[in-house]
Amino acid sequence: MLDTIGYLDFQNSETLYKAIKERLPVQAIPIPPAEINRNQPLYVLKNSVNTDGAVKLMSLIKKSPLRFRTYDSLETPRLSVHEARKQVVASIGVIANLLHIEREVP
Repeated sequence: MLDTIGYLDFQNSETLYKAIKERLPVQAIPIPPAEINRNQPLYVLKNSVNTDGAVKLMSLIKKSPLRFRTYDSLETPRLSVHEARKQVVASIGVIANLLHIEREVP
């Protein structure tokens, strides 16, 4: 997500750390004004692995009376911070299907 906020030239972790530190403190990104998306008020973030739990979760969401929209990282590998904030602000709820940090992703 770093490249969707701005650009820093760096060679390794040390030069990245120094470049970020030089720019501190930073201003918060303003929250975009948005109305709740009444047609699809639920925002679902899918992960890249279809586990049994993920399949069951999507099945329940599809059976729900609430309409939803999704962000699928396999279909759209890059999501800007601005677009993510816009989608979240326009939602009454966000469902993020997360995986354990030690889970191996194919």
